[in-house]
Amino acid sequence: MILVQIVFIVLGMGLVLWGADRFTDASTAVARRYRISELVIGLTIVAIGTSLPEFMVSFFSALRGSSDMSVGNIMGSNIFNALMITGASSMVLPLAISRRALFTDMPITIGVSVLLVILGCQDGLSRLDGLALVLLFSAYMGWTFYYARRHRTQELYPADKIMSLTRIVLYLLLGATGLIAGARLLVDNAAALAQTLGVSERVIAITVLAAGTSLPEFATSVMAAYKGREGLAIGNVLGSNIFNVLFALGPCAVIRPLSMDGLTSADIGYFIGSVVMLFVLALHRGRIGRIKGAFLMAAYLAYIVLLLTL
Repeated sequence: MILVQIVFIVLGMGLVLWGADRFTDASTAVARRYRISELVIGLTIVAIGTSLPEFMVSFFSALRGSSDMSVGNIMGSNIFNALMITGASSMVLPLAISRRALFTDMPITIGVSVLLVILGCQDGLSRLDGLALVLLFSAYMGWTFYYARRHRTQELYPADKIMSLTRIVLYLLLGATGLIAGARLLVDNAAALAQTLGVSERVIAITVLAAGTSLPEFATSVMAAYKGREGLAIGNVLGSNIFNVLFALGPCAVIRPLSMDGLTSADIGYFIGSVVMLFVLALHRGRIGRIKGAFLMAAYLAYIVLLLTL
């Protein structure tokens, strides 16, 4: 029984990653047509595409009434993004952090994280709270695209490097199909595995699901760093964290109010602390080098050990 559940979890994860890859390729092709900068692409188009797995997993978790899995997946993914993905990317290439990312997007990331904790630790996330998160996300996206229009990149792409509209639509449809089918397999079988092993859904969500659904962000940022595209690498991390809090959890709370009672102080502390730590390290010389990256990765591994020993 356990083996079957694990097989379906792996299959679901594969479908989610494949769907996210198709969706991200199509979204990036659209962005290229309008000459949007790498940082803005990372903050918006790529961040949304790579964060769709978290959204779908949290959405289906909310539908089945699994608040611990829905919220735990988002918190675990954001911790993974800030510590492990940034750390791994900086090991490939030390990341220079732009002033826009350092003094605008990082503080916003910290702010929305604190807001989630404040709202959730009172009586959970209500439908009104969820609506507020969605509206904040809409405002952030509107402002970011306004910034993009004011700061267009001068990079031009050859005609043969721009995806056709027909292919873009096909990729979007295929990506959405893979995301929905894979997320359903992931959530149902992860919950069943947690019950079989006698562990909480929160632990499964923060570890297995969070790392699994964050693989698109991991692959995108590390590859961007390898290609020397620092803005895309860090923009993907920050944009994904903002998207996860505001849009992944917002609609879920509107559909069904979410409780955060199952989360521990360690979960919440690391959730806030991971983005604060990233900000503090980036403030020093405006870059995340290999030593800082190794520190971030060690901090994530320490959290996993703490999680499994509590």
